[in-house]
Amino acid sequence: MAGRPQFLEDAATHLAASLRELHNRLEDVRSDPESFASLRKAADDVANGTKFFLDGARESITPHFRFLSWNYLSRLLFSIALFVSCSSLNALSSQYAGFRNPRVMRLDWQSGAPLNTTTLPDLGHDVIAWVLLQTTGNTFVNWFDLPDLFVAAHTVLTGLLLVFHTARFLIQRRLFVIFALLNLLRAYTVVITSLPDPSPVCQLESSKEGGLFAEEPALWLLWERAVIYVISPGTMITCGDMIFSGHSTFQLVSCCVWMTYFNPQYLAGAVSRRTCFVVRVFMLMFTIVGCLAVVATRLHYTLDVSLAVFLTVMTWKVYHVLATTDASQRIPVLRWLEAREVRRVDSTVAKEM
Repeated sequence: MAGRPQFLEDAATHLAASLRELHNRLEDVRSDPESFASLRKAADDVANGTKFFLDGARESITPHFRFLSWNYLSRLLFSIALFVSCSSLNALSSQYAGFRNPRVMRLDWQSGAPLNTTTLPDLGHDVIAWVLLQTTGNTFVNWFDLPDLFVAAHTVLTGLLLVFHTARFLIQRRLFVIFALLNLLRAYTVVITSLPDPSPVCQLESSKEGGLFAEEPALWLLWERAVIYVISPGTMITCGDMIFSGHSTFQLVSCCVWMTYFNPQYLAGAVSRRTCFVVRVFMLMFTIVGCLAVVATRLHYTLDVSLAVFLTVMTWKVYHVLATTDASQRIPVLRWLEAREVRRVDSTVAKEM
């Protein structure tokens, strides 16, 4: 706010100089009719100076007016609509994957005798099982809802950041688009190849009579479950949707928000550099523990979580590189979403909040 009065003073000075020049040209015309061209140029300078002054006055008096314009809000609404659409498709694919969950029996590779397991070999499961056997006597963390608690915690923490951050609308637009792209990719990968679900809860729901995934339902029931899952994820489980981990993806996207935007560059000195560093390290460690919980509870294979890490981080970084450089001009949708005038409004709103 401190810079705007100076901006108006500069604009007023420019306008006054143009008016003085116009007055001088008028005097010249009285004595020399041939100097009409210089008079026209001076008049143009006055018009430009007036526009310069009025634009500065409008931005100083109503700094949020451009933010409330349709040209800006349409981008945010588009990102939200894209996120809802892709999330719904991902929910539908996840529900359908539960009925494609294969029931397998592993055999000893030497004798061919059946082993007492129905999941694929997984190094992460083996390491965690060894550690837990030494400490608790169990082979996995028997807490099916633990990853959901980490997701809920990430939701609250990231929600608080979005509420108080000065660049909240910029973050939301990019967050929704990136998460939508990841959900669209996941809607494809969870159904093209089905892996046996390692979760004991899902194995039971696929085998017991009357289980959620014991019999393939009608299409309308799939849609009903998908809608319930989108509206209230905690009330509807998914099984068989292995590659790649949705729980890990959500936590990683939240972590990326903190790692990218909780820094002095975006906070304009409101938080010290040391505090930013400590908070980001905490969020990184918290997310790592949350992803380990996904493997420890056998909600996913280690491969699912590893792919989630790679795809989420790469999608986040590639989008931001494209969005913050001229490379965005080569992609029509991105050129529209991250237009220069949109980013200027982002910067203006951030300074005013």
